[in-house]
Amino acid sequence: MFLKIAFSILACIGAVVVLAVLALGVAYFVLVRRLSRRMRETVSNMEAMLSETIDADSYSVIDEFCNHNLVPPMEIQLKAMGQNPIVGDQLAEEIHAWLVKHGFETVGNYRITAIEEEWSVYLSDDQKLVGVIRNSPYETDVYVEFCFDLSDQSDPYRRGGVSNPPKSTLLVPEGAVGKHFTSSLSDDFSLLSRMWLEAKEMIDVNEVRTVAKQDIRKFFENAHAAHMLSRLRAGGVTEQEVRASFRAQCISVSDDDVQEIVDLWQSAICDYLLQRSPKARLIDAAGDTDLVIVFDNINHEFLIRQFDPIIKTLPGTDESHSTGELQTLLDRFPAREAIGRFRPLLPSELRFQLIDTVHEPVESDIYRIPNITNGL
Repeated sequence: MFLKIAFSILACIGAVVVLAVLALGVAYFVLVRRLSRRMRETVSNMEAMLSETIDADSYSVIDEFCNHNLVPPMEIQLKAMGQNPIVGDQLAEEIHAWLVKHGFETVGNYRITAIEEEWSVYLSDDQKLVGVIRNSPYETDVYVEFCFDLSDQSDPYRRGGVSNPPKSTLLVPEGAVGKHFTSSLSDDFSLLSRMWLEAKEMIDVNEVRTVAKQDIRKFFENAHAAHMLSRLRAGGVTEQEVRASFRAQCISVSDDDVQEIVDLWQSAICDYLLQRSPKARLIDAAGDTDLVIVFDNINHEFLIRQFDPIIKTLPGTDESHSTGELQTLLDRFPAREAIGRFRPLLPSELRFQLIDTVHEPVESDIYRIPNITNGL
């Protein structure tokens, strides 16, 4: 349950689509991470006892629980719903009545399976403002977005807007046309009017395109895909962004907690890039060797750890020396060039092999790590 909460908030894309930020459920993540450690210990003891009395297989429920994907999907789809998700929710029905009273027309009800949310979408009478009531099973209250189309030739999927997303959402980045409110509408319903007025003022001072009813799905789906692509090209989320989100929630966390969130993004990006190479997919499916994906904006600490199987095989002081050399190269050169320069410094039997280069969405090199245990 806790992990599903973390996933849902991580996958929350209202602020992504509207304000080009990502919602990170870091508070829940820390709770889940620590809970998972305790659960692993308990389940490990239970499995040890069970293995003495029954034929146990290698499947572990806790492994699936702890390895749940916590990074938003690269793409989403809005699927039409026959039923209205706001029916029976008093707050949502009050928001609906307010929107209709203020000139919004109901466009439709949608389910976004990848993030386990249900949306009721509205369009203003001038077709410049899109309203959304978002209903997540992992949030106490529904919340609202007002968003608009700022696309131009330089950025065809740029969006702006106003929202009151979960408190764990990353701060609005510099240059974004938008604003976050932290209050719940169940605590202060008048906030809805303020959000609407803020959005209308932003429309007045920006060049905004109209949105046709039939284009609502593309309005959200394309913006989400474009933002996730920009995140991928930027290398995921930074430690600074994660720490800022923690600080905004007054949460004290360890460096390991922060690094694990950064690593989750790095792993998800690498997995996505690996899927862009048919050759790498075949090798990975065989499962008899490790692959390392290198792109220039990859997190350096994460990258160095990917070469641990090689570095730890080196004798004596060569291990720390090689780690230092790799770090120096990464400090001086882009990651792809640094790894290319690092390879010749290794003994021939430990040199990783370039098996493919991916050109889109980012230039990436994919290397095969020698199977040191079983020979090359």
